[in-house]
Amino acid sequence: MGGVAGTLVIVGESARAAARSAVEAGYTPWCVDLRGDRDLRAAAAAVRTCPADAFPAGLLKLIEDAPRNAPVLVTAPLENHPELVRAMAFNRPLLGNSAESIAAARSPAAIPSLKPVPGKLIRYPRTGNRLSLTRRLGQVLFGGFVRSKYLLKPRRSAHGTGIAWW
Repeated sequence: MGGVAGTLVIVGESARAAARSAVEAGYTPWCVDLRGDRDLRAAAAAVRTCPADAFPAGLLKLIEDAPRNAPVLVTAPLENHPELVRAMAFNRPLLGNSAESIAAARSPAAIPSLKPVPGKLIRYPRTGNRLSLTRRLGQVLFGGFVRSKYLLKPRRSAHGTGIAWW
């Protein structure tokens, strides 16, 4: 089971896939997740399971037992909780994006604020927090005749929870 590259602390809802990848990369996974399933236990040196009613904040308490010098890797849906990522990386190295990068990428204003790259075309949907009166009237008047379909998605969601057609 891994070990060449050292211990890697993996934290998220399901650490199984990351743990398998860590083993293949030579790490010994030390994991905290919501499930603690059999496949994860077979791949990891240690597994701590967070109760569903304490998730995700309860993850912080559980990683206190992890080796102090081991880097931490976060998995979904912790991209929705940059403050937890910041806390997890307080006393240990963080593999991947910083909490600040995650927060910036999750901002609805992030993509439109990107500077154009010469010769590259980046297409993205228009992102908005509010509908203008004109757009609302158009939706009411024309309903199904509008050519575009949009999804409404909560900013902090996972598993498709709370997603609806606009």
